[in-house]
Formats: sequence, structure tokens, C-alpha cells
Amino acid sequence: MITLFKNNSPIALIMLLVLAAMPELKGVFVIHDNINNSTLLFSYINEYLLPLNSNSNGIRFLNIVLLFSESLFLNKIVTDHRLMEKPGFVPAMTFLLLSALLPFRITTFFILISGLLIGLLKILIIIFKQEQPNNNLIAAGFITGSLAAMNTVYWTTYLWLIIALFIMRPASVKEWLICTMGFVLPFYFVLSWQYLTDQLDLKSFFSIGSFAFMLPKYSTLIWTKIAVFITLPVLGLWAYGSQISKMVIQNRKTYLTIFILSIFILVVMILKLNVLGNELMFLLTPASFLFAPFFLSFRKEFIPNLILLAIIVLAVLR
Repeated sequence: MITLFKNNSPIALIMLLVLAAMPELKGVFVIHDNINNSTLLFSYINEYLLPLNSNSNGIRFLNIVLLFSESLFLNKIVTDHRLMEKPGFVPAMTFLLLSALLPFRITTFFILISGLLIGLLKILIIIFKQEQPNNNLIAAGFITGSLAAMNTVYWTTYLWLIIALFIMRPASVKEWLICTMGFVLPFYFVLSWQYLTDQLDLKSFFSIGSFAFMLPKYSTLIWTKIAVFITLPVLGLWAYGSQISKMVIQNRKTYLTIFILSIFILVVMILKLNVLGNELMFLLTPASFLFAPFFLSFRKEFIPNLILLAIIVLAVLR
């Protein structure tokens, strides 16, 4: 089965579409407080652009299209920058496979979050060799600011962005300021709109929200899926570690940056333990990237195929 994805087989695209549809085939959609730290930008998108927590057939179809598109975008990044040796469609397959493994059906909100993170990773890779990366620095800051403006807990992504910036290039204070300026822009636009419409309310925009350190009451199956999901990136790094150490410095820094991102997301998950199953969706992009090399780390495909089938079986269990 892995061979189909390695060889860019046309059948692989059909299988990718099936994997993209799997999250939408899970039973009844449960909202419970998965966005309990949302801010005004989230509210504006949800009210004026598209319902981020809707369960309608139209939104379900949109989610499938977005997941499929994001998987191909992630796959293109890996291929273009040679982050894996002959990846084929394996990165896209891994992204969709892990989205199906999530214990709850992924919402449009988290699909957008995943897309923003993929775009942000692309920008960070590009600026490694750029002499004048000002535009991309502003774009990276703007994407991170949009994340923070949609959920107060995601302010942690700003700290990660600054760390990633200094990892990927010998950044100066000027570049840090440019990146920070981009981060502030989403807040500036929303607050300016509120001011012009005489609706300015700083408390509703910068509210800290709620945190909880109490473990939620999930079933054994859900806890199993969560444990497997968190373990898979570590398994991928362990299996592909020797190849990563032989890569060019740009690629090694990329893996380090994504690993640090996964650590920051785990911190977010700890801060919101009461909705752990939902915040786990935030880990989808880095987890997919780190686990994908596992399928390329063996000369024989018995173990990768076995793991792939096991994950599919676990994903379809309810």
C-alpha cells in the first residue's frame, strides 16, 4: 500500500480523497467547549464569512476540499525543499491519515489553523536564504497574529515564531521588529474596525479566557487515540533521525523548528486539559510532518504497511 503513495500513482490521489473524507464520516458532531478562548476575529469569521463549527453538508464538503488541498500543499513543500527522500504522496497521506485518527471530527476552525501553520512553515523555509526577507517576515508575523487573534491561548505561537526566526537565519533586531509589526497588524485591523463602528471593547478582544488542568472524562478508545497521536511524531523522528542528521543545514533547522512547534502546542494542550481531544487538532500539522518520514525509513515495507493499517483501523473505530 505504501508503494502506491511513494510512486505518485493516480490511484493514490483517489485514496487521498477517501482519507480526506474519513473525518466527516465519524458519528455525531460534538462541539463541547472546544473554542472557549476565542476572540473577536474568530467571532467575525464565524458570523460574516463561514460558520466555523457548523455541521451542515455544505461545510462538511468544504472541510474535505480544504483538508485535501492542505495535504497536497504540505506534500509540495516537502518535495520542493527535499525534506524527505523521494516522498511521493507520503506526506499528504500522513496528514490525512492523522486527521482521520483525531478522536473528534475536525472542525473548519482547526482546518483553517492547520492551513495557516502550513503556510507559516513554508515562509520560514523560504527566508533561510533570502537577503531581504522583509515581505515574508511581515507575512509570517501576520499569520501568527491571525492565530493569536482567533484564540488567546495561541499567543504562544508568537514566542515560537521568534525562536524559529533566530534558528532559521541570523536575524537582527530589525528583522524581529518587522516580524512583530506583522504580528500586530491583525489586531490593528480588527480594533480599527471596532473603533470606526463605535464598538471598541478591549476586554472582549484580549480576554485571557479560561484554563483548566482537570483531565476530561473520555472513553478508553479516545484516550488510546490521543496517546497514539502524540506518540507518532516521536516515532517518526526516531526512525528518520539518522537521515535528518545527514541533511543540509536548512532542512535540519526546519525539522528542529517544527519539533519546537510541537512542544509549544503540547504546552497549549496542557493549559486546556479540559478540552484535550479538541486542542489535539492544533498538533495535526507538525505531527504529520514529523511522522511522515517513518514510512520512508525501512527498506522493506512490511512494518510501514502494518502501522498504516493499524492506524486506519484505529481511526474508524468509534
